[in-house]
Amino acid sequence: AVAPDFPTALVTDGTTVFWTDAAALHSVPLAGGAMTTLASALPLSGGLSVDTTRVAWTERPSSTAFSGALRALPKTGGTISTLVANAASPRAVALISNGDLIYANGVIDFLPASVSGIYRRSAAGSVTTLVSGVAGPGPIAVDGTHVYVSEGWWIKRVPRSVGAASLVSQASFYLTSLGVDSTHVYWVEEDFGTVRKAPLTGGAPTLLGTGNGRPFDLRVSGGSVYWLLGLDSLLRVPTAGGSVATVAGSLQAAETLTVDAGYAYFTESDAARVSRVPVAGGEVTPIGGITGGQVWYALTQDASRIFWLTPLNLGSAAKDGTSSATILGAPLSDAGVRGSIAVDDAYVYWAETLIGAIKRAPK
Repeated sequence: AVAPDFPTALVTDGTTVFWTDAAALHSVPLAGGAMTTLASALPLSGGLSVDTTRVAWTERPSSTAFSGALRALPKTGGTISTLVANAASPRAVALISNGDLIYANGVIDFLPASVSGIYRRSAAGSVTTLVSGVAGPGPIAVDGTHVYVSEGWWIKRVPRSVGAASLVSQASFYLTSLGVDSTHVYWVEEDFGTVRKAPLTGGAPTLLGTGNGRPFDLRVSGGSVYWLLGLDSLLRVPTAGGSVATVAGSLQAAETLTVDAGYAYFTESDAARVSRVPVAGGEVTPIGGITGGQVWYALTQDASRIFWLTPLNLGSAAKDGTSSATILGAPLSDAGVRGSIAVDDAYVYWAETLIGAIKRAPK
């Protein structure tokens, strides 16, 4: 189909394609054919979903607070029904086959009492809060019980078993990366590469050190905080506080980092490689690479190998540099959208923000 206006959201049920533009909902057979405008003159806000009988969308609020809405109509057209009428600012919806739906809602701001959250509406109309009090994108960290998230200048935590977010601490600027150990959450701030910490259960932040430059990744390991600064330096400061030490310098566009008991491993985009350096400092040694310089989006490890994700390649290398392997080529649906990576005993996993998916491949 040729869209009459710029499409903003698109879904398919395997037979029909549905999409929204600035103010209308359209459909067309997946095999091609005549376009149908199912609804128009809508204050659409970007969320769209379809199940076996309905297509649902989100609408932004008017000048009246909590006037946003989620609405639906039959896939073939017909009467519009209101699913949620008093939303703050709904922006995502997912229909469930039993008639329930999940939606994201709330004001995106940097206030500690943000009303943003993820909710479930039953087919009967009751709404249950799944996660509340989190707004805006940012880095996360995870321990055995909680997920720690940044929200502007705030650090919050959400129970892994699902529940409301609680405030942990306030930073002094926007956060670049988060890390945790058994007692504290650590972060690096965008303004000067300043590292701070706060108790996991909440409390005032403690300044650990600053590097005076643009920060990138941060990791906590063996009683120290490591962070990449200015694309060319790896710094370290004790978690208990103390002097900031330079572990390595003159790096070639180092953006992502992982650390074990003996080494820090990092990407060097300008050299198209992954390198390592002893945690106490020393010689930088390449351990693996991919032909062609490119931005390296994510890095993780298991006991013996380093795994990376780039727009063009999912791969791994032995920590000692004796071997490297390509696991999958072109792993991302969109090379311009950053992903993330994790690993367990059998698989490597990566997230695709653009399509809202988590994928895996054998290690």
